[in-house]
Amino acid sequence: MRITNLEDLSNHLLDQWNAGHYTAGESLLSGRKMAEIYIRKAHDIGCFEEAEVMWNAEQIEEWIEDTMNKWR
Repeated sequence: MRITNLEDLSNHLLDQWNAGHYTAGESLLSGRKMAEIYIRKAHDIGCFEEAEVMWNAEQIEEWIEDTMNKWR
């Protein structure tokens, strides 16, 4: 799958996280770590508005943290 936009990148990372592909030992990575991965990958795939990248990273972080809190 070739990812060329931020929405596809967000969806791909969240799908992969949900599938358990982003772990540290036995635990899924935190929202903060996934936001950092998102920012790095966004910079790797293209020139996007920094504000948009950061906004999406914050949304990913919040969604993951909310999801993890529901599981606890």
